[in-house]
Amino acid sequence: MNKNIVKLVMLAMGAHSRKNSLLEVNECLKLIFKASDIKYHDRFITGKKEGTYLPVIVNGKNIGYYEIINHETILSNEEFNFIIMILSQMHFNIGEYSRMMNEMKVDKVTGLYHKGYFDAWCKKTDFKSISKLSCVLIDVMELREINNSFGYIIGDDMLKATVQEINKVFYSNYDMVFRYSGSKIIILVKNQDNVILTNRINKLRDLLKSIDINVAIGLSSGYDSFDIYHLIDIAERNLNVDKKSYSEKKWVLK
Repeated sequence: MNKNIVKLVMLAMGAHSRKNSLLEVNECLKLIFKASDIKYHDRFITGKKEGTYLPVIVNGKNIGYYEIINHETILSNEEFNFIIMILSQMHFNIGEYSRMMNEMKVDKVTGLYHKGYFDAWCKKTDFKSISKLSCVLIDVMELREINNSFGYIIGDDMLKATVQEINKVFYSNYDMVFRYSGSKIIILVKNQDNVILTNRINKLRDLLKSIDINVAIGLSSGYDSFDIYHLIDIAERNLNVDKKSYSEKKWVLK
């Protein structure tokens, strides 16, 4: 067997990172086909120009294809089909690895990022590159009492319903939502005006009240140079103030 095809097999077996794997695979395919270039396309498009294309098939569906440009080598049908099978298996492996890694970041009850991932994200993030960061800390009131009185299944349903409403309001690329602790959810919002953010918070509170879920909410914002955990401490203090009258007052930024 062509040594470069063997190398392709080894790359496919060890494929985890999509970006790195595709770069290496492109170089390997160039050698196999003696091609001037290799391009990977994310979608399988009909009506392509004449040329050599390697379809990527995962779970019976075409998810993309490799375009082989100006190649010299002509492979046998067996070699050609073998390469297609290897490439398809590689993309399947990358997808499974990505899914597994995402599951490791996610709280199983709410589907949100969990506290462990929050801490890891904070460690690797360069906060100096963020001109403003707001921290919205939410506490689902009475969750502990519901867990104690009716069981965790009912409590989990309450959390899931809360997250559904949060996702209706905080869904942009500038929002990151984490389950911070048992009853607490933290939302980090980049570079948003306080008036707009306050309106979003009040909209969320109204949505939750409409399904009989009361929450306490604390907000803090940091500009240019800030300590993320100091922001959380401030949000926590504001949340505790809000708790005292959570069922009566409309939350207003002060």
